[in-house]
Parts: sequence; structure tokens; C-alpha cells
Amino acid sequence: MSVGDGGGAAGPGRGGVGRLLRGVRAGRVSPGRGWGARLRRPWASAGTESVASAGTESGAGAGTESGAGDGTESRGTGSRRGTAGATPPGDAGPGADAWRYGSAACGVLLHLGFVAYAARHVSPAALGAYAVALTAVHLLVHVAGTGIAASLHRAATLDRPTAHAALRLAGVTGFAGFAVAQAAAPLPAVLLHTPDTTPLLRLLACSFLCHPAAEAALAALHRAGRARAAVLTDAGGQAGGVATGVLLLAAGVNPLGLAAVLPAAAALTLGAAGLLLFRTPLPDGAGAAAVRAASLVRVSRFAAGFGLLRLVAAGAPLWAVCRLLGAGPAGVYSRAAALCELPVAMALGGGRVPYRGQGREVRSLLGPGGVRGRDRGRGRGGGRGDEPDGRGPETGHHPRPDGRPAPVRAPRRARRVDVPAARLAVTGASAAAFAGFGAAAGVGPAALAVLLGPGWGSATALVPWLCAAAAAQLLYSAGCSLDLARGRRRALLGTQLVVLLTTAAAFALVLPWRGSGHALPLFACAAAAGPAAGHALQLVRWGRCGLVRVREVLRAHAVHAGIGAAAGALATVAGSTAAEPGPALLYGLLALAPVAVLCAALHERLPLSAALTGRRAPAAPAPAPRPRTPDRAPAHRRAPGAPVP
Repeated sequence: MSVGDGGGAAGPGRGGVGRLLRGVRAGRVSPGRGWGARLRRPWASAGTESVASAGTESGAGAGTESGAGDGTESRGTGSRRGTAGATPPGDAGPGADAWRYGSAACGVLLHLGFVAYAARHVSPAALGAYAVALTAVHLLVHVAGTGIAASLHRAATLDRPTAHAALRLAGVTGFAGFAVAQAAAPLPAVLLHTPDTTPLLRLLACSFLCHPAAEAALAALHRAGRARAAVLTDAGGQAGGVATGVLLLAAGVNPLGLAAVLPAAAALTLGAAGLLLFRTPLPDGAGAAAVRAASLVRVSRFAAGFGLLRLVAAGAPLWAVCRLLGAGPAGVYSRAAALCELPVAMALGGGRVPYRGQGREVRSLLGPGGVRGRDRGRGRGGGRGDEPDGRGPETGHHPRPDGRPAPVRAPRRARRVDVPAARLAVTGASAAAFAGFGAAAGVGPAALAVLLGPGWGSATALVPWLCAAAAAQLLYSAGCSLDLARGRRRALLGTQLVVLLTTAAAFALVLPWRGSGHALPLFACAAAAGPAAGHALQLVRWGRCGLVRVREVLRAHAVHAGIGAAAGALATVAGSTAAEPGPALLYGLLALAPVAVLCAALHERLPLSAALTGRRAPAAPAPAPRPRTPDRAPAHRRAPGAPVP
């Protein structure tokens, strides 16, 4: 269930770059072929695991956290799958993909609608307090994540005892999370000097009572082959939660109406999904053996630790703004971040607005097209989930005869990622980050003014700076996805620590200007420093191991940055000719057309085109060998560098 402000630059989610990497693995994208042969079949749905979706491990899971303020939820229909790209029987088919994308579109519309309504009826200080409360809930959801719904998705078959056991276990874990959240509710108010956060956090924590069980019920519906019913139930719960929040805000319950969206949506979803699951015929299973809780609960220590570091780095800018400038500026910052980070969350989250405001980590362990590893098909990291021997995607052994999920071992590290796949992923992320967010920096202020209404001029002025931070976050998150696919866990942790230290140092540098009128733009720039340093470290590491050519990547960055700068400048100039936000947005969008036409005409010269077709920059020709002459006797055969006759 995604909520909140949709914002959040995602940690490497399973969409966007993750789909690109998996496409190379599955044979849908051929880096060595031309444009016409790139796509052999439509993209498969990525099936991201958002926080609202089952509290599963976040892998490398969070990007820039805005935490801001709406309560819309966009779970993406609980479409988690086995990691290696395997598709469980209940989730297969183009129809299920269509319903997932329909749910994503519904969630985005609900999210934007509630953002617009809340901005017109809630003060910036209340929105800032709610954003801080939401980040605290994100941390608690991550810590309490057990992966019950993901375990149901990985099961070979789903029987009624397993479904009932999953619902009971999810209820128990949800109640434990609720108790912990209620006990920890005063801490953010004490640390950040925002007393209004405590009642909001207590109300948000009520979603723990229903949310884990609702996710488990939706996952069971998917595994039972009722994807359409699960999607409609999910969308109905989101709509009901948003309607509850709007009614409470209209009745004057402000700002608690913001925090009521999550609990109301979770309760409605659980009620509807539980009723549908009760009426769904499921096999009775073996009947004798009881379902063990260990077979349903998956907690990865690396995922828990690394995801926690990502969430801390994601929430640090908002926490710093709230602690140093107050709740009002934090509300302004979160509103601007909500719009800037939404495209990243959608791209890296498989087209969904994540519950944490973050995209999920790309679990795209590349298969035969991109990864070279041992024991493919039987290994725990590089294998495919649909191997002929029937082994599961992560287990390395056969599933239980009764269809219940067997204990899952840790994934085996992939040995190597092919250079064309890595090049394609990095170049695609570069194009989306620099060209995409360059254009967004031009049209974003007018779009945010239309969305939020009058009185948010300070938020619209932050959009270009936060677009730069979101671009850096997108590059870094895509790099984390690539390192995760390569199995470089130690490098991931080291890079994330560098990001945390760099972010802290950047905020320390801007502290002397916290009382000036440029404090918020400086804080936005400081938020970009950490991901930028992390991406630079990734490039150095990849260049040393020969995974990518650093000069080629820097050239791609420069070309895409030039395209983005031109698009943003044209949109800004065109928008400045209009006095109202609506016409300014229209003029800015029209000004992007020349840049798009020029890129389409010169697409064969762009770095992304070269990466898609597998072409590289022409290398210097090798010198021709000198002809043998009587004056030049052949060297001894065993001597190094002897010419070949």
C-alpha cells in the first residue's frame, strides 16, 4: 500500500532499469541487434514488492524519502514474484499484467488527487509533521517485515491450511508492530521538536492491525488465480481510504484526517480480500502436517540491514529540514519532493507509487543472457525459476509435495554480469536521469503550482533543485541494482556508508546558511551530494573490474545532461511568458517538442541507441604488421612477441 506522498526516489525497484536487466536475461532485449529486433515480446510486469505489499525485505530498498503527505496507497496488487524472474502459475498471463498496470494508474490518480486536496486544506506545518510521522512508519514497517505474502507467491501451489496459517501469522506480526509503534510514537517529537507528530504516528500505527493480513490475503488471491479480484479489491481499498481522509478533512478533523487514510484502506482491503478468499475454492492439502511458521517467514539479514541504511539516508534530508528549520519548511520540502520523486518511484518501482515513498530493490539476478554463475537453474542466485527440473527460483531444491513453501536459502551470488547488459542498464539510467529530470526541472514548477494551488510558491521554487537530487538518486539506485545482480553485497554496504557520510558532511556545510532565504535550496543540494558521491564510487569500481568504460559512461552523462539542459531551458523560457500556472505548463510542454523531434532524428547518434544495438565507440585501428625482410630475421619461437609466420 503506498501512500503518503508518493514521493520517493526509489531505491532500485523492479521496474525501469530492473525490467531492462531482466529483459536481457529473458531474451526480450538483444543488446547486439538492431532496433527492429530489440523487443521479441512485451515487457513482463516487474511485480515490485512495495512496503505495503507484505512488508517483504527491501533488498536495497529505499531512495530519497519525501514522506510527505497524502495517504493514497498504490500497492500494485501484490504482484511480488520469485526473485529470479519466475512467474508463479496464479500470476501468469498478459491479463494479469494488464490488471496490474490498471491498478498502478488508479493508484497514481488517487495519490495526485489526495495531494491536491490536502495541499488546499492542510497547513504546511501539519503536512511537515505528517511527513515525519510517515517516515517513522516506514522504518517500523521495514523492521517488522516478514515476507509472508512473498512466501505465498513463491509457493508451488496454495492450499487452504497454508492460506489460513499465513493470515493468522500476519495478524500476530501486525499486532506486534502496532504495539511497538505505539510505544515508539513520542520519539520523533522529542528528537525533531515536532509535538504534532505523536498523535499522527499513533493513528498511522493502527494500520499495522490490518495491513499485513490484507497483503497476505491479496497474495493468496493472486496465487489462487484471481488476479482481477485482487486488483479490484486493492483499488477499492485505496479509494475507500482516500474517501475517508477527504471526509474527515472536510469535517474539520485536521490533520488527523491525513493519518486516517492508511488504517481505513487497510481495514477495507482486509475485509473485502478476506471475504473473497473465504469464497475461493482451495485444495485441502495433505491435511496431516501443520504449517510451520518458519516456512512462511523470510527475513534476510542483508536485506534488513541494507534497507535500513537506505531508509535512514532517504529520511535524513526531511529530518534535517524539520529539526533545523521547523515543521512548516518541512511541509514545503515534502510537497516539492512528492512531485519530483514520483517519476523515480514509478520508474524503479514497476509503475507503482510505493508505500514507503520508495521503490523496491531490483532483485533482477540476471539469467542466461546476462549472468555467468555456477549451477544455473539449481543455484540460488543465478538460476531461473522455471527450470525443467522444477526447482524453485531461490530454494535450490524441490518444493514440498503438498505445495507448501519450503524453507528458502540465501541466494547464491551471481558470478558475472555481461558487459552489454551492464552498459545498457547504466546508459538507460543516465538517459532517464539527466534528460528526463532536465525536462522535469523546466515544466515541474508550473505542474506543481497547478497541483497544489496558490500559496505554495516556495515549494515550486524548490523543484529544479530537487530534480537534480532525484536524478542523482536514480543513477545511484540503478547502480545498486546492478551491484545486487552481481552479488556484490560488501560493495553495496560500503557504498551506502559513503553515501551516508557524504550526506552528513553536506548538511554540516550548509548549516551556517540555515537562517537565510536560500536554506531550502541549499538543503536540496545537500541531499543530492550523497547519491552523487555513491554513483562516482560505483563508476570507479566498475571501471577497475572492466564492467563498463568510465569514459564512455561520462560521455553518455554529458550528452544526456546537454539534452536535459536544453529541454529545461526551453520549457522555463516558454513557461515564463504566461502569468497563470495552467498556461505556463502548457507552453512548457509544447516547448519540449523541438528537443524530442531533434532526438528522434538523431537517435542513432545517441549513447542509448548505441547501447541498445550493442555498438561501441570506434576504437583506434591496430597498426599493420611490418613485412618480413632479409634485414629482419624472425624472432625465436619461444621469445615473447614473436611474429606468427
